[in-house]
Amino acid sequence: MRYLYLKYRILLLLVFVGNSVTLDAEGQNAYVVDDIVKIPVLSFGASAYSLDLQLIPNTDPVELVLVATIDITSSKPSFSNASSFANNILTIPTLTVGSSSYRIELVLVSVEPTVVLQLSKIDLLPAVTNPSLNSQPAPVKTNFEKAQALFNSSIEQSIVQSICVSCHRQGRSAGGTSLIFVRSNETSQGDNIAAFEALLKRRTDGIDYILRKVSGNGHGGGRQLVIGSAGYNNLSEFLTLLSLSNSDNSSH
Repeated sequence: MRYLYLKYRILLLLVFVGNSVTLDAEGQNAYVVDDIVKIPVLSFGASAYSLDLQLIPNTDPVELVLVATIDITSSKPSFSNASSFANNILTIPTLTVGSSSYRIELVLVSVEPTVVLQLSKIDLLPAVTNPSLNSQPAPVKTNFEKAQALFNSSIEQSIVQSICVSCHRQGRSAGGTSLIFVRSNETSQGDNIAAFEALLKRRTDGIDYILRKVSGNGHGGGRQLVIGSAGYNNLSEFLTLLSLSNSDNSSH
């Protein structure tokens, strides 16, 4: 038993080395200032108190004396992670000291002439880790990667393969134009992106040129996409990202 109390005493004395400690976000955790354990919220039945406990020097087992108490019941504090007193045991679920935290139990040994509590249990709490600190930030996509993702999800099948490729491919009515696509295959997505990319590199007005054509302005195949429709907006965004990608590459 003496060994255990000596262990508790050493731990508690180490706690007091911490001096002043910042409160946690909710202000519920107990903390230490010099030789005073400050308990912001202690629940006692339906009442709530703020306590100061002072270490009594040279006590074995370690004892603390109540030196200040304030009734804070009217402020209706949260009891989440608050300290508590029941069955003559004062339990401090979290005593924060620097980067360490402890769970402490104190047993009431005297009420006259002063309230004295004796340390009966002290445990070092496991460190709380924030998973977000260990996780790697998501890589930032390049404009080309964004364009590629949009093309694969919303343009290759729903626009190029469903509308454009019937005419805009070798041997068909639009096979001699500036946009030549290929039928769906293992490499068609990359090939068809490259077709758009090549036109944008050749023409400074490439985005407007393509959008005018698909909306029926000067297009032999007539209107294929309504201005403001989801398909038209996706194509516009894709072309803008692809054009920005070309600009990024030319700047290096």
